[in-house]
Amino acid sequence: MQRPPSSRVGETVIQRMHSNFESLDGAKSNADRNNIHTVYDDNMNSKKMDFLVNLISAWKENPVQAVETEKDRAERKQAEKGITAASRAHTIDLLLRRLVGGICKRDRTAVGAASRAKKIILEEAKHCVLSDNEVVGRMVELVGGGHEYLYEVLYEVK
Repeated sequence: MQRPPSSRVGETVIQRMHSNFESLDGAKSNADRNNIHTVYDDNMNSKKMDFLVNLISAWKENPVQAVETEKDRAERKQAEKGITAASRAHTIDLLLRRLVGGICKRDRTAVGAASRAKKIILEEAKHCVLSDNEVVGRMVELVGGGHEYLYEVLYEVK
């Protein structure tokens, strides 16, 4: 389908656009160097041969990686989940989320303090090993008194 003559781009505009475009230059950029249009000129035969040799060399240096199958992906994901589950930082993060959730259920006014405490405790956990009880104790300490029920949250069934 063609545009009506009144909405077509004029021939002079097209010519001006063509003259403003920068031609490919393999000396300036790898993208230009590895582009098939770079070798298209009067001396095409020798340049084309050089281009093909360079292209094959590049393929040898950067071979295509094997495609990951669904089975491989599932096995890799399972292994990653095992590593994550074994991570103490991840375990502490999950515990802190449960504690903040417990605070949200019982005391909506302390939610902001609980979120700030969570960030502080996660940062502290990077530098030392904390037990679950120490994490809860630190949360109670940072949020303020009256949140001893968090020890119950610690032992609730997940």
